[in-house]
Amino acid sequence: MTRTIILTLVLTAVCFSFGWADDELSEERQLEIIYNYMLVSRQADGLPAKSLAEFDDATYDRPVKCGTPAILDFVFNYDRLDRSLLKSLGVELAQRPTGLSDSLDTPSDIFRIHYTTEGRDAIYQPNVDNNSNGIPDMIDRTAEIMDSVYSYIVDTLGYPPPPQDGYEPGGDEKYDVYLIDLGAAFYGQTWADSLSYHGLQGVTATSYLELNADPSQLYGYEDNPLDAIRVTCAHEFFHSVQFGIDVTEAEGVLGDDFARRYWMEMSAVWMEEEQYDEIDDYLGYLKSFFDASTASLQRFNSLVDQYPYGASVFAIYLSQKFGRDIIKDIWMRCGSMGRGPSFLEAASLLIDSASGGTMTWSSALQEFGFWMYLTGERSDLNIHGSRLSFWECTDGAFPACNDSALVVDTSLGYDRVHLDTVYFEGFEERLNYPMIPDENFQTFRSYPVTMFGSSNPLSPEINGLGFVKLEEVMNIAFDTTYWICEDGAFPNCLDSSESDQTVYDIMHVDSMFSFYLALGDGPDDTASSVYNIPTLAQGWGLTVIYQMDINPDSFIVETYTIRDDFSTLLALPNPSDYRSLTMALTPTSSSRAYYDEPTRRTMRLGLLVQESGRLDSALINIPAAVLRPYPNPVVTMEMNDPRVTFRFQVPTDSTSFPVYDDPYLVVDVFNIAGELVNTIEGITWRDARLGLFKNEWDLKNRSGRQIASGVYIAYARLFSDSRKGTLLAEDKSKIAVIR
Repeated sequence: MTRTIILTLVLTAVCFSFGWADDELSEERQLEIIYNYMLVSRQADGLPAKSLAEFDDATYDRPVKCGTPAILDFVFNYDRLDRSLLKSLGVELAQRPTGLSDSLDTPSDIFRIHYTTEGRDAIYQPNVDNNSNGIPDMIDRTAEIMDSVYSYIVDTLGYPPPPQDGYEPGGDEKYDVYLIDLGAAFYGQTWADSLSYHGLQGVTATSYLELNADPSQLYGYEDNPLDAIRVTCAHEFFHSVQFGIDVTEAEGVLGDDFARRYWMEMSAVWMEEEQYDEIDDYLGYLKSFFDASTASLQRFNSLVDQYPYGASVFAIYLSQKFGRDIIKDIWMRCGSMGRGPSFLEAASLLIDSASGGTMTWSSALQEFGFWMYLTGERSDLNIHGSRLSFWECTDGAFPACNDSALVVDTSLGYDRVHLDTVYFEGFEERLNYPMIPDENFQTFRSYPVTMFGSSNPLSPEINGLGFVKLEEVMNIAFDTTYWICEDGAFPNCLDSSESDQTVYDIMHVDSMFSFYLALGDGPDDTASSVYNIPTLAQGWGLTVIYQMDINPDSFIVETYTIRDDFSTLLALPNPSDYRSLTMALTPTSSSRAYYDEPTRRTMRLGLLVQESGRLDSALINIPAAVLRPYPNPVVTMEMNDPRVTFRFQVPTDSTSFPVYDDPYLVVDVFNIAGELVNTIEGITWRDARLGLFKNEWDLKNRSGRQIASGVYIAYARLFSDSRKGTLLAEDKSKIAVIR
């Protein structure tokens, strides 16, 4: 049975099973699939000059690298291609390479290397035989490399070996590797040979490899072509392993977009780096990724798009952060989740598992974005990051002190300010990475600023990265007051209006630098859209990098997750202490629906910066309090999700900042007979800027059953921390429940 017959029969079965028969492709999309297939199957002589020109005009000077995406695109869309269009272009279904007169079985007897020393497909240095064994050195080395790759991927890393074919023209169960002329455009490619449909468990495929017979043609490998063979063998053989797990792991398979096999390609490049760390071929593709930092991790625009290969840094991040086995675990989870794209969901689950529940898809993308910022010339920040901590000392001397999280003027009661060194992990090879270019930052140097998201060309896509940078912050003019202190120390001071400033003991900045992040996806270009918050289940990750003015090499880094109920106002006391603020924002979702047509969209990132303004006196020195629960009474029949909310106010200081960042809330609920019904602990919502916190009671008892109608008594307490160290406020209230 020939390969063509096998391919056609299996394609028919798979298309029927996936329900593609009624899904038509546009002529433009069909031409893209066909042209790419003709290119990788060496039928370029039949291609229009325009399509070849587009290929030659690729943005970056590196080879396209891998022809596998074009092959799979053709395979999975074959039944939807217009037969008259195929005929008019003279397209032939590719056969295994012929005319390769020689072959060599590898020492492990797993692979058979097919090659020739003459003609178009002649190998590199066909007459060099230093071993005097009648086999060109190029073939001996390739055989050894293939065995080494198999041993590392299957035996060391524990991936399942690819399925074996066992039929003609392969002829036996050895895995076939063909060395042919692929020019200067491709390192290699993996062909899906015969597909196997496994019902809900997905589709797998046998395969064979085609490697560039003369790798010295490839950019950068003129003098060391064997290194090109090494990374190509690791890359393409890993594709064959992927085919044995889930050959359908791609997004956009059913739409007009180029099928986005980004996880296949980024993880295959990761495998190159994992086995051959010293070669660093992937570095040549990073510029395409860093230059397009606002694009989604899921981007795969065309065969010549080098972005997915540069996106290998995300797989490198996962491996470095959680251990190399996470890549295998994600692939195996994709295989167990059935046909079609599963990467986003699988990766989200595995990040949660590998981190012990401490990280999510959102927080991982947030940290990845920070790592992306700290590369190249910014790498030193990764090593020498720092933050200020403020200490109150019981006897006025260190170390009898308590750390405080309040970043305020040091005159406000703190005995000691300490510069703590913070070590950031970052990419191991970050010094060799490019940087996200300055033009990818929305940078402002004068204030106030109003930037609507609808007019921001640098708004990030879902799972992309947006940057806003505020420079010259320390030069903003702010209101100041001057204080004379009775004993020369705060707080025994009085505000004064004396014109002679030399008599004052303290100069105090009354204003704060405030900015609103406008996050959303609405179409309006109105003032109200500045405050639009997206309905995005996994939120926006926000990393704020503060550059100290007194020491420009010193940075404070804070991270947030912004959700629908999170205030987007950020306030900075004493902005004169800071030279710049850089904000990295990652709108995230592990649902591919946000990137598929017709729902695909760019999230809007806007900004509102106030130049100056006095502190809101209503927010200064607020005492701790337990606020009234609501709703009360609770009429459950009028509520979709009946529950009672308890709110708490943490005390604020004279700069309006909460005195405690991480309080602990406890509510005991009793029935009218004084019996304990339930205890609610923890925090379900916070506005840390205003010091407001809340938790909720779902109207269930300790056994998880709904309570009956009646009157209940709630005893609510607010503690300074989870250890319940200091009781800040308490109150009792009656709650009526009506069913």
